[in-house]
This record gives sequence, structure tokens and C-alpha cells, in this order.
Amino acid sequence: GGEVYSWGLNHEGQLGHGGRDKLTLPKRIQALRGVKIVAIAAGLETSAAVSDKGALFVWGMGRWHQLATGDNKSREQPVEVLIEGTPVTWTAVSLGDFHVAGVTTFGEMYTWGLSMYGALGLSDNALSVVKTPILVSQPKELRNVKAVACGSRHTLALTGVGDLFAVGQGEYGKLGQGNDLDLYTARRVPKLIGKNVRSIACGISHSAAL
Repeated sequence: GGEVYSWGLNHEGQLGHGGRDKLTLPKRIQALRGVKIVAIAAGLETSAAVSDKGALFVWGMGRWHQLATGDNKSREQPVEVLIEGTPVTWTAVSLGDFHVAGVTTFGEMYTWGLSMYGALGLSDNALSVVKTPILVSQPKELRNVKAVACGSRHTLALTGVGDLFAVGQGEYGKLGQGNDLDLYTARRVPKLIGKNVRSIACGISHSAAL
């Protein structure tokens, strides 16, 4: 177990095999051989994986610094995400079109990449591009995060007590706030307070919770 396979379109190296040729059959990612992977994610043209030891690997499109490498170049093989040069123990990851959200063992949520429509949850004065993982510190109630889900330009975060928070582009009402306004700081989804949410998912322009 713990082996990662990928196939399909490969314009940005998102398959992780060291080239950009498409694949019509699943192929094991050799760069992750010897690493037991326990979670994976796929975005528009970026991919990610979390190991059993909490290492986070990303590859594919890096144009908006989704790979947190310090430059905006794409990578055709997995690279590990560090914070200030230091490894972090990650538990979960999700990818939007151009942004990334990750969760650490401390229940902290970090985001990076393109901050369009507030998808990173870093408040109104967030940078347009965040090049390295930044802790989402607001609101204070957003702690003990257990799961994240990224849509095209919005993000959901689920806490250990079952509270669901949403942030980013509000078009089509996908933040669950009863309107279509963008949010730059995460807010609880009011209709689901007290519902003990256990699982979350995002499409391009909709959200779902179990």
C-alpha cells in the first residue's frame, strides 16, 4: 500500500513522472518510491500527496507559487513543502485551481498560492500571490482543523468539533452564507452549526457536507 499512480493530461508535469507526455494508463510515480503515501489531492494542473510521516509533496503547475518552492516554475516531479526551510508534519491537503490549503498535526490551517477572491482566508489585505504557506489565524474559532476542501476559488475548513467554515469566492452561494458575497476571512456556515459535520467536498462552484 501507499503507492501513487497517475495518468491523463500532463501539460504542467502534474503526473509527477519527470516529463509532460500524457498517459492513458495508470503509472506509478517512481519519485515517491519508498515513501508510504496516505492521502492525495489533485487540482487544476497541480497534484499533492501526504506521507505516513507527515511530509507534504506537491508537483505540477507552479505559476502562482502553489508548490511553495520560492519560484513560480512548474515541477515534473514531487517536491516537499517546507515552512521557512523546516519540515512540517502535515495531515491533510486540498488543491484549488491556483491555491493550496494544508492542515498540520497541530490542527492549524495554512494556505498559499493565488489569493483571488479571498480563497486563502488571509483577510482583506492578503497579498495577491502568497509564495509560502501562511497560517490562517482568523477567526479565533478556526482551530483544531481536521479537514480542508478547495473549490476553484473557495475553501472549506472542518474543525474537530464539527464546525464548518467557508471563505473565498461567494458566487452562486457556494459559501453557504445565504448570499453570493466573497469572504476574505472564514465564517461558519450558519445552517450547519451543531450538525456535527464529518466530511466536506468542493466542486468548482458548489460545496457539500456530510
